[in-house]
Amino acid sequence: MPWLFERLVGQLLGEAAGPIAVREQQTRLLDALGRLTIRHDLLFVDGRIVVAVADTKNKLLDDQGQLPNADAYQLDAYCARLGLDTGHLIYAGGDDPRPDPYEILGSDIRLVVHSVDLDQPIPVLEHRVWQLHA
Repeated sequence: MPWLFERLVGQLLGEAAGPIAVREQQTRLLDALGRLTIRHDLLFVDGRIVVAVADTKNKLLDDQGQLPNADAYQLDAYCARLGLDTGHLIYAGGDDPRPDPYEILGSDIRLVVHSVDLDQPIPVLEHRVWQLHA
């Protein structure tokens, strides 16, 4: 099921991205000796330049709309490795909490949380995912 959610979001964002290519499951080295790798769920690439990264999560946020620390650590590592100042976490289900972005101390990185309610009719679901691109 996580793979299906990632594919759905990737496909819909790809349709909305215009000239920006959406790449799924791209692996990159994390350390200088090539011992550690990271695999991004969704990369947004303009030519050869990565302009955004997103991680999809087939789970709900907690009752207060908070994300697990592990999810934040993962996306923070993606942003740091790619030289990006913003990363996006996209959760399956529930209302979009739209909390203020998480400003990561000691860096210029912000994490933006989105939620996509999979119980919606397909046209509503498509519209919601396309709004993530805006």
